[in-house]
Amino acid sequence: MKSPRLPPGGPISLIMNIIWIILPGLELAIMHLLLAALFALTIIGYPLAVQHMKLVPIALLPFGHVMREIED
Repeated sequence: MKSPRLPPGGPISLIMNIIWIILPGLELAIMHLLLAALFALTIIGYPLAVQHMKLVPIALLPFGHVMREIED
């Protein structure tokens, strides 16, 4: 019998996210924001800017996120 799968998160994820923000997380999120602003200046770079904006929350708080495929 399988045990029920708990959603990601909890106190360990909170502690790890705090450590992550202090060390490289905030700098990484700011870099994604700056690159998104830079790429958004051109029509060709706009799709790259959108992708960088999608990466900001993951770069800021990576622990507790679930990555899954998008089904058509």
